[in-house]
Amino acid sequence: WYQRRVHGESLEGEVTALFKNIEADLEGRCKLSDVYYAQFYLRDMRNFGAANGVYKRFFGANPPSRACIEIDMPPGVNVALEFSASTAKRDVLHVQSMSEWAPACIGPYSQASRLKGSGLLFMAGQIGMLPENTQLIPNSRPLAQTRQTWQNIVKVLRAPNFKADLDTCISHIVFIKDQPE
Repeated sequence: WYQRRVHGESLEGEVTALFKNIEADLEGRCKLSDVYYAQFYLRDMRNFGAANGVYKRFFGANPPSRACIEIDMPPGVNVALEFSASTAKRDVLHVQSMSEWAPACIGPYSQASRLKGSGLLFMAGQIGMLPENTQLIPNSRPLAQTRQTWQNIVKVLRAPNFKADLDTCISHIVFIKDQPE
């Protein structure tokens, strides 16, 4: 868990400082390009665009699989990051255009990363988005959102270079945001 308190700076400055801190901690062991899964936390999801703009500068052509969620954080902290890294080679699924078979990336992440030799697959967070047009199913339809999310997960798992299924998964983490009544 990495967090950085930077008072008086912009959100972009806070995210940059966070990544510089991580790079310094990883020095001599691995690099940011070795990160295969990241959990990106924001205090306020309205800051996603600004935070995402900085985030993408730190990863290359095959960014890690990632989930990004809004959570409560200590005062003065607006962003935090958890990640897993390995110097092992990895295969990634990084769909960047609309398709019928899998949701497109809407940010700098890969839908899934598999560490070669281990068989372990790490999947990006999925949402109730229709792959064919990138439209989100409205929050007023939670059952339809949930159904579409699981369909997206299965489609990514069954991608030709992964050939996995839900029954081979070790863990599923589901985040549900309380909605005002």
